[in-house]
Amino acid sequence: IRTKLASALNYWLKISDEKLTAVGEIVQILHNSSLLIDDIQDNSILRRGIPVAHSIYGVASTINAANYAMIVALEKTLELGHPSLLELHRGQGMEIYWRDNFTCPSEEEYKEMTVKNILRQRTRDVEVKRYCISLLERLGSF
Repeated sequence: IRTKLASALNYWLKISDEKLTAVGEIVQILHNSSLLIDDIQDNSILRRGIPVAHSIYGVASTINAANYAMIVALEKTLELGHPSLLELHRGQGMEIYWRDNFTCPSEEEYKEMTVKNILRQRTRDVEVKRYCISLLERLGSF
């Protein structure tokens, strides 16, 4: 579904097929890597009915593999000329902080974190960002 979403967004973004394919690969690598880490953070036992990686290979090896995959994704991202990869982890960091400190974010804090995360991943074009915000608000997503 992530690949189809990227293709649909490309109607407006007009990214070359070559770059769009590379972005799709990067997104897939990051997604898989984040699932490895997320399963550890959430103390998961199964993912889609299959034992999680850290229960088979151990936490240290799973973290190492996830970090390696993220570095590969970063290298691929840098080749595209868009090095702002660190932004992808800020939302997860806030969620971990809130969970581990037994802090419930206000609705406004959560909304702000989520909207910023969504918008960071889309475009730097201010008009497109404004459109995305208005669309999110109109659809009642937040």
